[in-house]
Amino acid sequence: MRRLPALAIAALTAVTATGCGSSTEPSPTPSGPVKIAVRIDGAKILTDDARVEVKRGQRVEFDVTATGSGELHVHSDPAQAFYYKPGSSSFTTKALTVPGIIEVEEEDLHKTIVQLAVQ
Repeated sequence: MRRLPALAIAALTAVTATGCGSSTEPSPTPSGPVKIAVRIDGAKILTDDARVEVKRGQRVEFDVTATGSGELHVHSDPAQAFYYKPGSSSFTTKALTVPGIIEVEEEDLHKTIVQLAVQ
């Protein structure tokens, strides 16, 4: 008779553990990249937002219109650099997976373009 309560406890423990365990379903992939338009006219930089929300695993696409050439530096882990030329340039970051604030700056001008809030 002692075996029945022991089996019942084992079965209940197994059911409870599977209910609290992690799902085997993959986590949803973030939708397409976040798009940020940047205009660089000499030393003047214009963007729509100073801070942009980004989901973990999402990429960021920069559309740059510039009067000169330069480098955008994304202070992510690992860091990413993109070179632009006069006219229009477009580039996309690797997936941003580390949560926190990531600054994007114009390297030659030493100016912050945007902060990416990765959550």
